[in-house]
Order: sequence, then C-alpha cells, then structure tokens
Amino acid sequence: MLDIILRAKHWQIFTALTIPSILQMVWQFGVMFPNLEQTLITEPSNLTSTFNTDTYIVVVFAFISMLVLFLWFAAIGLKLYKYIPKEIAPNNLIFKIVPFVIFISYAVMLYFVTNMFEMMIEEMLQDSKSVEKILPYFFSFFGIILFNGICFLYIIAFTAKVIVSAERQAKAKFTDYIAEFFLIWLIPIGIWFLQPRINKIVDMKK
Repeated sequence: MLDIILRAKHWQIFTALTIPSILQMVWQFGVMFPNLEQTLITEPSNLTSTFNTDTYIVVVFAFISMLVLFLWFAAIGLKLYKYIPKEIAPNNLIFKIVPFVIFISYAVMLYFVTNMFEMMIEEMLQDSKSVEKILPYFFSFFGIILFNGICFLYIIAFTAKVIVSAERQAKAKFTDYIAEFFLIWLIPIGIWFLQPRINKIVDMKK
C-alpha cells in the first residue's frame, strides 16, 4: 500500500484527498445545517439527536480524508525514509507514535463536541444562562485542538525533512526544507510539486 502511494501520480493523491473533503462540505452545508435549522423550528427536543447523526456522517468523510493524508505521510516517513543513508537518517520513532495519538485525541474531541452541544441545547431549552457545565468541555476541546496542531506541525516538519534528505542524500536542516514544510502545510497545492519529486526519487532507486 505505502509503495503504491510513493509511486502514485500527483493528480491521484490530490483526488483521493479532496473528494472526501468536498463531500464533507456538501453534507455539512447542504444537509446538516438545513436539518438543524428545520429541527430547531419544528422539533427543538430532537435537535441533539439530529446533530449527533449528521455529525457522525461528517466525521466519516473527515476521517477518510485524514486517513489518506496520514497514509501519504506514512509512505514518506516509513518507506521513503529508507532511501536515506542510515548514518544521516533522522530518528522516526516519534513520527510512528504521533499519528495514533492524533487519531485518539480526535475521538476524544468528538466526545467533547457532542456532549458540549447536548448541554448547550439543554440550557437553551430550559432558558438557562448558566454555562458552568459547558466550560470544562469548551476548554478541553480547544486544548485538544492546540495539542493536535503541535503534533501536526511535527509531522509536517518530519515529512519535509525526509523528502529533502532522500532527495539530496544528505542531512537536512530546517532552512533546507522550509519550502517543503509550507508546501505540505498547503497540501492540495503542494502535492502537485512534491509528488513528482517523490516519484523521481523512487525511480532513481530502482
């Protein structure tokens, strides 16, 4: 699987990344929000169940897109990594662990989102202005977002470093791969520039 990703063309990776994201946005803005608006008007008591059902569908699309992205990261961090001479190869132990931590934290974040929404609806239906129950979920939610952001930046930096190190067959400093860092950060654009370079590295090693 990872070898196939390394040899895939830029347009194939782009398609696999963007289609789930597009479907997610279509569902979110075309189905989920209208459903919530309609339920709020007609059956406010069912708002929580409507939100949970639509949210899970959004999460499925987001998970597929995220899985494709992390498989691409894994192809570089585990397979392309082997194209780097052992004496200069960076340690990839943390890289192997971080994706699992991110997926677990996203599952926890989903729990916080659904519970926070349920409490907000309960407070709204009771016409209560109390937010004491919601605040712990609110701060935990944004704490997880911050943590995931840091983890994600690490993965981007490591992936960029591996690409440049494998390409140059030399140890890369951050200044050497800062352009690749931002190309990965903007992956729908960056994939058109990075994947051909990855293909070239793989072809040269045949």
